[in-house]
Amino acid sequence: MNLRRPAVFALVVLLSGACSGGDSSSEAAPKGSTTSSSAVAGARIDAQIASYDLVTGRPQRVLIGLVGSNGRLVSGGKIEVFFAHLGKGQGSSGTGTLGEPYEARFQPVVGSVAPEGGPKLTRPSEGIGIYAIDQALFDKAGRWGVIANVSFGTTKVTAQGTFDVADRSRIPGPGDPAPVTDNPLPGAAGVEAKAIDSRAEGEGVPDRLLHSMSVASARQQNLPAVVVVSTPVYCVSRFCGPITESVETLATEFEGQAAFVHLEVWQNFEKKQVNEFVADWVYPDRKGDLLEPWVFVVGRDGTITHRFDNIAGDDELRAAVAQVTA
Repeated sequence: MNLRRPAVFALVVLLSGACSGGDSSSEAAPKGSTTSSSAVAGARIDAQIASYDLVTGRPQRVLIGLVGSNGRLVSGGKIEVFFAHLGKGQGSSGTGTLGEPYEARFQPVVGSVAPEGGPKLTRPSEGIGIYAIDQALFDKAGRWGVIANVSFGTTKVTAQGTFDVADRSRIPGPGDPAPVTDNPLPGAAGVEAKAIDSRAEGEGVPDRLLHSMSVASARQQNLPAVVVVSTPVYCVSRFCGPITESVETLATEFEGQAAFVHLEVWQNFEKKQVNEFVADWVYPDRKGDLLEPWVFVVGRDGTITHRFDNIAGDDELRAAVAQVTA
């Protein structure tokens, strides 16, 4: 069992028909959040797909991170994105025909604020987030390339990267029945508090509204449900804590209208034991990588309506909850 987050790739793929942009040389980004044309003209920016479970034949949300020189991030505004199928193998480069362009908007991480205006090179403390495409469609499984055209004022830079698309999803998604999970609540016999929430101290489990009802109970009452799968203390990324807190805020806002449930990933982190009630959601085949965080929104009929992987903003989460509670 391989319980790890896959290494972030930084592979450059050469695609026929690519738009012109900056070369692969590296130049230091300026101090502060103002991006000068001289700083980006020769800068290398890598495109990194941050989505976990991309598959063929289904419109889906695609997340793209842009990492620039010296660890700077591209933040703010919108970018133009192209995809190209490179083949069925796992090779890191190849050629392919670019598809139609998508527009991707910057989505700040919960607790972060997007810089004003168009894209800028920023420090992580100034604008953490990703670019999101709401409905991208892939017609073939295998290796794909991504090209992102970024406009820093009048200066244009092209970011490139590669990623994989599977022929079927490993994780339940929109249209699938949600697992009817009888997850333990605080005080359950034989269950340690940290197996319910890794932030627990002693017997105290935080975020009362996220630990007051099981998924199974919500289903029995025909309540919509919002399920966040995360491990706030042990998360490899910095996104588990903020996204859990975002769901807690929504639980207060929509209290009584839906069940809000946090599922802790680890039964025992030191022994790498995963909670079985989590595996049903994000590790159903018990093979490969266990990735988190996730947020699932479930309708009154028990069908998943929305699925957010890795990063989600307050506004898009709120809109999804409003839809199932209307």
